[in-house]
Amino acid sequence: MKPRFDSIPHEELVEIADFTKSTMNMFNRTYKGDLSKEQARIISDFNDVKRLLKGFESQYKRIADEFERTNSQINGLSETLKAGATVDAAGNKIDEAYVKKQVDQECKVANSLAEEVKEFSDRGKRSLEQFAIAKEPMDSLLNEILP
Repeated sequence: MKPRFDSIPHEELVEIADFTKSTMNMFNRTYKGDLSKEQARIISDFNDVKRLLKGFESQYKRIADEFERTNSQINGLSETLKAGATVDAAGNKIDEAYVKKQVDQECKVANSLAEEVKEFSDRGKRSLEQFAIAKEPMDSLLNEILP
């Protein structure tokens, strides 16, 4: 799961998000005319990339932070068990039920994180594919209709 997350081209996708956002902002500020159906489709396809990447940077950071938190929790539990502690930092008795509860809880978090990474990775891939299709027509359209 972590290798899949690490393979997401984060910087490239942030650049695309910034580019699509600034391009759409510039278009909306400067163009006041009517669009043909085909021109509107080009704008819509390009804007779809912007929408796909909305919140990308903050979600990326949140997922990265969740990996750190999950690793910290699991490592903390492991160290506590290795040390032979009988109570945790909060004073809870460490027994078989406690360990099962903690492991179950971290497994739920890990499963949720794995699903989020899959969806996030798929969204990044769709964004790259859509951008590859939409950029050239958008560039041509902007050259055609803007001064």
